[in-house]
Amino acid sequence: MKEKEAEILNKIKNIINEDDDIAQAYSNIKTILGIGEIAGIVLIYLFIRYPNANQKQIRLN
Repeated sequence: MKEKEAEILNKIKNIINEDDDIAQAYSNIKTILGIGEIAGIVLIYLFIRYPNANQKQIRLN
């Protein structure tokens, strides 16, 4: 199972790295203390999906 998870994570990171702007945003997000690869991916998705949302509208509980 961990092998499959790693494969999926690598595929997602490859997709992110295909776009310079998204790759830079992902890199910036990961510099936030406590934000790792998966949380960074989720945040990138939310920022792309809801570009006009504010902090209250995008809450990770």
